[in-house]
Amino acid sequence: MAVFMLAVAARIATGALPPYVSEVSVGILAGLAIANFGQVHQALAAGIGFAASALLRVGIVLLGARLSLDQVLATGAGSLLIILLGFVVVAAVIILLGRLFGVPPRLALLIGVGTAICGNSAIVATAPIIEAEESDVSFAVATITLFGTAAVILYPLIGLIFGMSDDLYGQWVGMAVNDTSQVTAAAFAYSDDAGDTATIVKLTRNALIGPVLVAIGVIYPLLLAAPGDSGKIEVWKVLRSVPPFVLGFIALAALNSLGAVPPVLGSAAYDVAKFAILMALVGLGLRTSLRRLRSVGLGPLWVGLTAAVALSAMALTLSFVTLGP
Repeated sequence: MAVFMLAVAARIATGALPPYVSEVSVGILAGLAIANFGQVHQALAAGIGFAASALLRVGIVLLGARLSLDQVLATGAGSLLIILLGFVVVAAVIILLGRLFGVPPRLALLIGVGTAICGNSAIVATAPIIEAEESDVSFAVATITLFGTAAVILYPLIGLIFGMSDDLYGQWVGMAVNDTSQVTAAAFAYSDDAGDTATIVKLTRNALIGPVLVAIGVIYPLLLAAPGDSGKIEVWKVLRSVPPFVLGFIALAALNSLGAVPPVLGSAAYDVAKFAILMALVGLGLRTSLRRLRSVGLGPLWVGLTAAVALSAMALTLSFVTLGP
């Protein structure tokens, strides 16, 4: 009940804040503030744990009801190719700088998927797959929120200074900014046409979360294999490594692609998913100690900043090549 009430309060408070401030950011910050500057009663531990774990998985599965293959095809092969190249750029930055700054691998991966795919949603969806600590999720969300908010303020100014066309600006923002709310805020602040383009590109990035989650579920356990393990990959082990909630997410998205999910039901499922994830992040905040975050140092912030700048530069360059000024 405490998590539910905090989630409702976060949603109400977000309505009075600028549009680029997402409710999940407000929720997790509220949880962090209470956990570290107030007191969480022990009797609430079970409910908080349920929200942070079970509700998170439920929310991820229900997100699939809003996605379809049509969203990817609608944007064209050009944008899709640039998005995939963005994944490669961010992955390279995360691998190199993560090791340079001594950032824990799980935290670095969460920052990477948050930057390259769809912000907070990608972070909370990836965390259970790699068994990330709650503090890692909190730090990754905070990092993504910080740079996404900065982009909302800076990108429209950059677009105006360089006289970008609506299509160029919209594609750039859709590929380079993290969270969906931040994409729409930065794009529609420029023009309605730029907002439409950015939204379509962003939905393509969101739609790719399913295949990326499956890939992480398959590859990550293999990276953790002992040196003496055989290089032979057994099919049943690969299937077992993909968490059930990821398969549920893919199945629901596939049903939606086939038209088996009525629009009204899909919209309702998405609303439930958003609130479930909001409650989960409130729970994560309530279970996170800032001492752990301080012990990590500034390394994750430098990694997140470099990844965001590299993705932005690559997206702008390729958008300019394909669309012109």
